[in-house]
Parts: sequence; C-alpha cells; structure tokens
Amino acid sequence: AISGLLGDQAVNGLVLVPPADPDALAEAIVQVADSYAEISSSPGSRLLYDQHLSNKNIFEQVARELGRL
Repeated sequence: AISGLLGDQAVNGLVLVPPADPDALAEAIVQVADSYAEISSSPGSRLLYDQHLSNKNIFEQVARELGRL
C-alpha cells in the first residue's frame, strides 16, 4: 500500500528521507500529505503504530530503560 504510493522511500510504513536533505524532506511531506487517507487506512500502518509508536508502548520502553539505570 504505502510502498506503492511512495516507491522506494517507504519501508514498513515509514518514509525514509536522507539526512541533511531539506528538499527530500519537503517532497516526502507533500507525498505523505497527498496520500494520507490511503496510508492511514492500511492495516500495516496501524500494526506498526500499535507495536512501536503508541503511547503505551513508548511508556513501557521508557520504563524498561529507566529500570536499567
């Protein structure tokens, strides 16, 4: 889904942008904004968010790391 929309820039629902390349970042933002409805409805996007980016998951990761100190 997302890789079809954004080509080689998209990997596992993430859009890859080279560091220190503001033009590439701007282009990626425009592409994602233009295809937001299709990207956000992709089951893979929701799964990626739930597994790695949800508030609950981030809280658990931070708590684990703080427990190591």
